Amino acid sequence: MIVFMSELKRADDTQSMEDVLRVLLSADADAQETVHENEQRRMRVADIVSEAQEKMREDYGKRAQKRIEEVRSLHRADYEEDLRRMQESYQKSLDSLGRICRERQDEWVDTLVRRCLD
Repeated sequence: MIVFMSELKRADDTQSMEDVLRVLLSADADAQETVHENEQRRMRVADIVSEAQEKMREDYGKRAQKRIEEVRSLHRADYEEDLRRMQESYQKSLDSLGRICRERQDEWVDTLVRRCLD
């Protein structure tokens, strides 16, 4: 409630001091009510902001976890591909070494025997 000076008449007018106090108390009560309403509004806004922050944290956490899983999956696929290539390469090397051993086995045995006998 807004108090106008016209409401606060001088004491020599018909309005008594009690009327002035009543107007002032009414203005004070209105001001307290306005303060109370604004405080409630501020608390509601703070709650809304807090809820929004929590939702944003949850959303960010979910997006981050999804991205982590995507990266893990990508690296896992890369790792598995690298592992497959290395196993293939090692198997080729092992096959080649086995073939060479079979081809030169007699030659190596003859060389060892000759060196032992010489």
